[in-house]
Amino acid sequence: TDPAKALPHLEQAAKADPNSAAFARLLALGQTAAGERAAAESSLAAFLARRVDDEARIDLALLQAASAPQKSAPTLDAVRATSGPVAARAAHARATALLALDKDAEARQAWDLAVSLDPLNGLYRFHRAVAAESGDLHESRALWEGYVAWAKKNNDDAARQQAAEKRLLERFGR
Repeated sequence: TDPAKALPHLEQAAKADPNSAAFARLLALGQTAAGERAAAESSLAAFLARRVDDEARIDLALLQAASAPQKSAPTLDAVRATSGPVAARAAHARATALLALDKDAEARQAWDLAVSLDPLNGLYRFHRAVAAESGDLHESRALWEGYVAWAKKNNDDAARQQAAEKRLLERFGR
């Protein structure tokens, strides 16, 4: 399906209920899928000017991390959650921005925090292993092996598991 076809309906829903975080986030997701990242950032920023919502703020920070990573830190600083999945997602967004700014060590720390806050999220574990590739070889290998073992035990995303196993084989011959 073409995401652009859904945009008028998403825009109408967001306009009908301008205080709905769900509609604001869906509209931004649709705009992003249709290749309209700037519009998605604008939609989320407009929503956040009216209402405080940590999830929408994190969505905006992730969009900013791709286009203007230096903007995402102030956006994330306003996130109020300090524990649980929302705080973990904020740490993930911060790590994504830090990696885009070539701050690998800080990004790894942020992914460590994300994993500690939401230990059942395989995406954070995977990205932590990716970020470790720029550091110590032994730490990198341990994180990849740890992710693969964890992923098999917890039935994490199959495509992500395959990508991790491929990286282990290519980098470490295992």
